[in-house]
Amino acid sequence: MAMGAGPLRSPRLVVRPATVEQLLAELESRAAFEDAVGCPVPADWPPEHWDEGPIRWLLEKAQAHPDEPLWTSWFIYLRQPGGELIIGTLGCKGPPANEGDGRAVLEIGYGVVASQQRKGIASEAVGLLLEWLRTLGRVTHVRAHTLSGDPASGGVLRRCGFTLIGKATEDGMAVDRWERAL
Repeated sequence: MAMGAGPLRSPRLVVRPATVEQLLAELESRAAFEDAVGCPVPADWPPEHWDEGPIRWLLEKAQAHPDEPLWTSWFIYLRQPGGELIIGTLGCKGPPANEGDGRAVLEIGYGVVASQQRKGIASEAVGLLLEWLRTLGRVTHVRAHTLSGDPASGGVLRRCGFTLIGKATEDGMAVDRWERAL
């Protein structure tokens, strides 16, 4: 998984592509996952909306398209004295879709464990991902969906230059649709 994608770094974060082995280990057990990522997993792992369903979906896509870096799931690690702590997830939901108007739109998703929220981590990680996407030259616009009226997720996207462009229903839930040009 993550062909051509290397670690993304900021002063306090390292964002690494998840491997198929790490995702499979997460489905197996907490201990297997901790061994696979090579660092502690916080007590409040996993982030909201990161459970067996999304993990299996990403595994299926990554295994079906091993040379497509835009099916990559990433893990967010916090640098701390003595090592790292895995604290979140980030990813692309496949290659960009042609919207018929010349735009190549890619959807992203992200999540941070509750104990690390409201510290700017999600905004920092999304910013790193946007920089990486820009280098690929295949994406003109990035889209994200948040639960309708979620001020924290909306704040992350606003800080990263996204604009609220509408509302939709996804999996029976009201969501806000955000977008930004690269």
